Amino acid sequence: MVKIQKIRSFNVDINSKLMNKLRTILNKYDPMGIYFGKNVNLNEYDPEIKNIYYDFKKCKNLKEFNKLVYSVFTYWFGGDVIGNKSKYSKISNEIYPVLKIHFKK
Repeated sequence: MVKIQKIRSFNVDINSKLMNKLRTILNKYDPMGIYFGKNVNLNEYDPEIKNIYYDFKKCKNLKEFNKLVYSVFTYWFGGDVIGNKSKYSKISNEIYPVLKIHFKK
């Protein structure tokens, strides 16, 4: 299992184009039900995005990445409120290829 880096400071540098892509994906799924629109809280999931981005290279495949995404949400929100793992698999399946292409550059 991939161990996440517990990030409390937000100095993870992600270019704005990639950040907006990742925001779009997470806000579309809104796994915690806390996104209320781009004019209200577009950056609601930024801490989770930064954590996922930071730890992406630790993942050897999509299966490990699915576990990473679930672990990140467990860390930030607590296991008792994040819901079923299957909703995070959908998010992972969409984010994984985006980050895979990004890190190949």
